[in-house]
Amino acid sequence: MQNQAASYQNQLNTLNQQKEEVVRQLNQANQDKANMTQQINDLNSKLTAAQQKTDELSQAVTDAQQTKDLSDDAVSATK
Repeated sequence: MQNQAASYQNQLNTLNQQKEEVVRQLNQANQDKANMTQQINDLNSKLTAAQQKTDELSQAVTDAQQTKDLSDDAVSATK
């Protein structure tokens, strides 16, 4: 009976160690997930900023083209 009790205690100890390891792995996975979520948020912010700059550059190109067209019209009018 004592041997059986000791065997059960050893099994319980082993299961508790396995549980602790699974909990540690789960905590690490949750931390990794949080880190990846933060990285995604950072990348999305950078993407949004880059898109805004692209829009600004597109507007600048449009403005420059309009200015050139007006300039060309003015030159043509003086001929």
